[in-house]
Amino acid sequence: MAKHDPSFLKSFIADKKGNVGITFGMMSVVMLCSIGAAVDFGRAFHAQDKLQTAVDAAATAAAAATTASAAEKAEIAARQSR
Repeated sequence: MAKHDPSFLKSFIADKKGNVGITFGMMSVVMLCSIGAAVDFGRAFHAQDKLQTAVDAAATAAAAATTASAAEKAEIAARQSR
């Protein structure tokens, strides 16, 4: 392994040119990952909402299709809303 001159390391650490580019490059990766996670969570919540709506509609249709009295249908609806 090659050894570096200590003066090279000192000048490398002291050099401030290009800091904005490096910072932007590192932060762009973080930002893209955050945006991707937000899109994924949004799609998951939307899918969950659509599924819950379908289940609610099925439960309502099943309750309406029964020959139960109005009180029994209200009880079924109350149990489904929990």
